[in-house]
Amino acid sequence: MNQPARASFLSAESAFAFLTRLPTPILIVAAVVAGYAANIIVMELVLLVAPEAPLNAPHLTLSGPRFVATLIAGCVIMPPFETLVFQWAIIGFVRRKLRWRAVWAVALSAAAFGLAHSYSAQYMLRAAAGGLVLGTVFVVEQEKRGSPFWVVTSVHAFYNLIALFLLAQVV
Repeated sequence: MNQPARASFLSAESAFAFLTRLPTPILIVAAVVAGYAANIIVMELVLLVAPEAPLNAPHLTLSGPRFVATLIAGCVIMPPFETLVFQWAIIGFVRRKLRWRAVWAVALSAAAFGLAHSYSAQYMLRAAAGGLVLGTVFVVEQEKRGSPFWVVTSVHAFYNLIALFLLAQVV
């Protein structure tokens, strides 16, 4: 008896297989774009439910020592630290020691990542969406036997660099 045909183009397995075939530089760019797409979707959903919800993101300018410090912290120091905590430690631990499936490990990692970015409820939801992207990239790179730590750190650093210039205002 033949099994019914599935829409394989919509399955999580086929999406994961597609991502594992991407060259790492393309995966990095795709992940940054996916992170911003997820951010926009969450932002629009929040605006539908709570149009007055504050973003409470940090206010920055494109000049001065505060900008330089934020640039160094946000693009050099925090991405590897947060990758170590939220992807390497959490995903690694729950998959290896607790034998969780990748999807649940990524979900836990994303939730923790969102909670760590507590500027506002909206900001935490947007960070959690970004955490889903980062966690997925981490698992994809593990599957490829690539460098999950450095690939996720790169995605995170590029994402923060773009965000820094989008959030900053020229003085």
